[in-house]
Amino acid sequence: MFVVPILLNSMLVIFLMALSWTHRKKRLAQAFLAVLACLLVWSLAHLLEVFSNTLSNTLFWENVRISGSFLLSFFWLAFVGIYTGHETLVKKYSRYLILYPLILIALMWSDSSHHLFRHLPGMVRPVYGFAVLNNSYTSFFYLAFSPFTAVMYLASLGLLAESFRKSRGKVRSQLVLLTAAMIVPLLAELMFLLGTTPVPQISFTSQSLMLASILLGRAVFQFDLFQSVLLARDVVLETLQDGVIVIDRYNQLLDINPAAMMMLGLAANQTSGLLAGEALKAIPNHAELLAEQEICCSETHIGQLFLEVNVVPVRDSSQAITARIFTLHDITERVLLFEQIKQLASYDALTGVLNRSVLFEKADDIVSAARGGGAAFSLIMLDIDQFKRINDLFGHQTGDRALKAVVDLCTSQLRAGDLVGRYGGEEFVVVLPDTNLHEAQQISERLRQAIEQSPLDTYKGYYQITSSFGVACSDLFGEEASLEKMICAADQALYEAKGKGANQVVVVDQQRVTFEGLYERVAA
Repeated sequence: MFVVPILLNSMLVIFLMALSWTHRKKRLAQAFLAVLACLLVWSLAHLLEVFSNTLSNTLFWENVRISGSFLLSFFWLAFVGIYTGHETLVKKYSRYLILYPLILIALMWSDSSHHLFRHLPGMVRPVYGFAVLNNSYTSFFYLAFSPFTAVMYLASLGLLAESFRKSRGKVRSQLVLLTAAMIVPLLAELMFLLGTTPVPQISFTSQSLMLASILLGRAVFQFDLFQSVLLARDVVLETLQDGVIVIDRYNQLLDINPAAMMMLGLAANQTSGLLAGEALKAIPNHAELLAEQEICCSETHIGQLFLEVNVVPVRDSSQAITARIFTLHDITERVLLFEQIKQLASYDALTGVLNRSVLFEKADDIVSAARGGGAAFSLIMLDIDQFKRINDLFGHQTGDRALKAVVDLCTSQLRAGDLVGRYGGEEFVVVLPDTNLHEAQQISERLRQAIEQSPLDTYKGYYQITSSFGVACSDLFGEEASLEKMICAADQALYEAKGKGANQVVVVDQQRVTFEGLYERVAA
């Protein structure tokens, strides 16, 4: 039973090495292969040491075992460093860190000439019949080997803990497995040093390596370790204003930064174990984005937040998609700026009503509906009477206030679907959908009275503003109704109202339309 776990572990490690070999071009896989090689050396050397019958053979395999375990601490730190996104530091310092264990290993193999590590090694035979080496290690041995090993594993534990604190979802599961795989053999070794192992003087560290290998295997294959190398998140993702989401090949949430959580309305404790569909459900078209096979860009919104969503598939050497990276860029300011520009381009800056070109554009739909047999529409042209006199008496600022006051009075009296636009100067056009001539005349009269009854407050006292109105309806023109003819007719009626003393409404009736072809002739 003592041998079986070691043999099974050796077989498992060889199997993991064979599978990891397919990723050997990746730095993470190279470091992992070095870790597995050290585990294999440690495990097999311990087995061969136990079954050795001579002191020289036992010392040989003991040296091999210590060499593997000592190098393991270095390669484990290198592996964890690359995995947690510190590959630059690994490259920078690894050539110096490796020198120390290599020098100590060389001294250990030459111990017979200087005895720095062992006093008088010998063989003892425990009750269970296993040959065990009495190493008689010196204090120098422990001072040379233990601090370095402790620093390597503590540094690894620190990197894993820091990454665990900042990571989300599946990455946390990987980190837990890697941490457990590191701690298990260390605890077994600690029990041996404290003399608390089930069999005195027998180390069960090699047996514990089987559990460590199982944990590593799960991290590699169930959680796709080689596709999940962490970026230096503390520098990049945590401070990035854009949201970043990493989805693995199984549509599981692999990583998400704080900006993305804020945009999607997710709390940190909600992201663990989330599927991509659940994490991205706030994005209306998330299902289509998750199915994308190529790089794509889409604009969407979550409430009042407007986002540009970029999806970049990550492919392996066989071009199979291994992950998708979503970046969420807040374009709310850009969208609002565009709407503001659109507003400025569509509306009169002074009065806030539609400008002439946009008014005509929107009115064309109403004209088309009327031509197609829909309900008639009417058009009103109004002009502020003696507007020049207002400017002359009170100045242009008061004139601007007069324009704004008239517009505000008109819009407050009109319906939601009615169009109001500035035609030019102090002239305005009102388009009334689904409105016959009689109704338009009533609306015009209501507007005229509202303006007349609302004098303008000036620095010289109140000034009574009046307006003249010309009203036309599409029924008078039949299928030949057009915006140009309607404006022409209403303009002539407005001119007539001015000629009659202003402050009144003149309606374009059938007689005016046909009389000497006046409006038809002008329109033509």
